Amino acid sequence: MFSTDGLGIRGRIFAVVPHDGGLMVKVPESRADELVAAGAVERMVMRGRELREWVVMPDAASDADWSSLLADALAYVDEISP
Repeated sequence: MFSTDGLGIRGRIFAVVPHDGGLMVKVPESRADELVAAGAVERMVMRGRELREWVVMPDAASDADWSSLLADALAYVDEISP
């Protein structure tokens, strides 16, 4: 989907490392809104359009922040995947 390696569960991707760096994850739209408002992440933009549930955390974020975000993403995609 994103032309890069990613992590998934039951065939659905929840995290990838974009070509330009950072950590891109899928989280609920409300959680994405919170993270963007806090300045922790930016919305992923593809073909000029912001994606509602995909955000990118910068390389400079701490390991703890990356781990927490990965846990959120895994839990969300696990919940919505049959």
